[in-house]
Amino acid sequence: MGSLFLVSCSSSIFRGSVKESPYIYYLDDTPNVHYTEEQARRDVEESSGGGFSCEKIKKVPVTALRYEGVMYKFGGNTPAGFDCSGLSSYVYSQNGIHIPRSASQQYAKLNPIKIPRNGDLIFFKINNSKGVSHVGIYIGDNKMIHAPHEGKPVMVVSVKNDYWKKAYAGARTVCEN
Repeated sequence: MGSLFLVSCSSSIFRGSVKESPYIYYLDDTPNVHYTEEQARRDVEESSGGGFSCEKIKKVPVTALRYEGVMYKFGGNTPAGFDCSGLSSYVYSQNGIHIPRSASQQYAKLNPIKIPRNGDLIFFKINNSKGVSHVGIYIGDNKMIHAPHEGKPVMVVSVKNDYWKKAYAGARTVCEN
């Protein structure tokens, strides 16, 4: 039996247990319905390998900006409230691209890139975390849209300030490199 892995945008929290799969990923608007890591891996492989059209990713920033102002909600993955990876997975799903639910799994499963393009995901290690603990959607002009933390809404920020530059862990894409 593995652990159910719930991710906040600033730390990882383990709760409960799950048979066979160490992770549960929640589908778009239905937090009571889940699918396994294997299903999420298959979705990412279908989205990122074998000629995935990156035309879909061009719409990601526009879709993400629709949710600017939505309040942060731990574990949230709907317009009622988002955490960081809930925002990225929801926005991607709205564009027909299915990615894992947690920031750490998105980072592990998507294709690494050196320079993010509009719609790619950018990742951070916050508060000296060992692994990736935050994700934002790159929208161009050195800016990202993200769900920062409790009490704050989804917002656009510059990634050029010292805080984000120091915490930067890398960028990932669903497109072929």
